[in-house]
Amino acid sequence: MRYTADPYLDEGKRHIRVYHNTYPLAEVTAFMVEHGFRVTRVVDRRSNDGVELVVDLPHTWRILLGERV
Repeated sequence: MRYTADPYLDEGKRHIRVYHNTYPLAEVTAFMVEHGFRVTRVVDRRSNDGVELVVDLPHTWRILLGERV
């Protein structure tokens, strides 16, 4: 769990911290499979599965396609 200051908030509100939630890929995949889905990884074309800055914070996107078995 991570809380980070958001420099894009209005003046006087930048002390507010925003929450960034991340989950291990294997954990999410296992959860989906356990609930009846076949899971396929899809490469994020925009970042090529790399890191992308969003509001000046690094984000790593992982796209999972879930198809009910």
